[in-house]
Amino acid sequence: MADECKYAHDIERMKTDTTVLLTKMDDVQKDVDKLGNKIDKLSDDLHNGLVEEKVEKAIDARNGRLLWKLVIAIISSSAGMTWLLSLFGRGG
Repeated sequence: MADECKYAHDIERMKTDTTVLLTKMDDVQKDVDKLGNKIDKLSDDLHNGLVEEKVEKAIDARNGRLLWKLVIAIISSSAGMTWLLSLFGRGG
């Protein structure tokens, strides 16, 4: 019996540590489950083409802005201005 009393404190500490560890593992499992749900949703979006559609829209918007910048650059260039003025000169 003396041996049991000698390790009683260690046994209680191990029980407490085990309880804390199991609680933390439960929290980790909940976080992993949430992350898994997010990954599943993203995977579904990929399969449904939603992400691809969003990327295409973003690329189209960027290309549209670049096209307008190109048009403005051409019009504001000296050759473009000369051409534009010659069009108005002929019409008037």
